[in-house]
Amino acid sequence: ATESAALCAQSCYASGKIAMETFLTNAYRHRPTDLMILRPSNVYGPGQPYKSSFGFIRSALQCILDGREITLWGDGKTVRDYLFIDDFTTFCHLALSLEWPDTIYNIGSGKGSSLIDICDVVESVTEQSLARAHSPETTPAVRHNILNVSHVNHDFGWQAQVTLTQGIAKTWEWLRSR
Repeated sequence: ATESAALCAQSCYASGKIAMETFLTNAYRHRPTDLMILRPSNVYGPGQPYKSSFGFIRSALQCILDGREITLWGDGKTVRDYLFIDDFTTFCHLALSLEWPDTIYNIGSGKGSSLIDICDVVESVTEQSLARAHSPETTPAVRHNILNVSHVNHDFGWQAQVTLTQGIAKTWEWLRSR
């Protein structure tokens, strides 16, 4: 999805994000300052707290640590864009050091991975089997959401550097060292 794609909330969480973006856009419309809105994809990595209903990568790794199965909502083929925390913070530092254009940027890897793909990478990185259970989806989910990051790449020359496998490995290393 590009930054100009129509926003259509399919959850309370998405509604809240859209409301905040609308509020900020309206609040800054007539001010002598620019507003840069960042739309990060699914950020993960060391330091992420564990909440069973939030952060699939962190949850999958925690299930490995605890010897539990992970629940995949639906068929596990829902695709999302995952971004390692170091890539996100690198962009934030870059953005703060430059003149801010008054615009919206997608900040993501630009690559998609399904929940099944994530489980496979977690198994590969940890060298352990991850038991999986399937549960019906409770809310209609967007099946495929990969951010188009060409705008941020063009304006800043930025792109994510950490692969999914590298990021999961760094997160696993952090979890094991705690």
